[in-house]
Amino acid sequence: MIKREIERFVGERGWERYHRPKEIALSLAAEVGELLREFQWMEGEEEEEIKRGGERRERIVDEMADVLFYLVDLSRVMNVDLMEAFLKKMEKNREKYPPERFQGSYERP
Repeated sequence: MIKREIERFVGERGWERYHRPKEIALSLAAEVGELLREFQWMEGEEEEEIKRGGERRERIVDEMADVLFYLVDLSRVMNVDLMEAFLKKMEKNREKYPPERFQGSYERP
């Protein structure tokens, strides 16, 4: 569904030639930077506030959507099944971080 929406959006504007893996990856990194900027200098109560609503939350949600757009678009042009990739990576993470060794601890393996 998201891939189809992106494909339609890009196609309607004739932007296919700009949506190449490198360009998309660079745009993805830029959008992640914009998302992070919303969190820079944030302190305790502000972190709770963004969970409830407000303008800052709206900006964060918009940036999250931009990040999703470029991540899904990258998977689209590279023909990657994100769900399959995610599940494979989670299996690797389970092996790398077994609960009996990492319960309540976040150290590097």
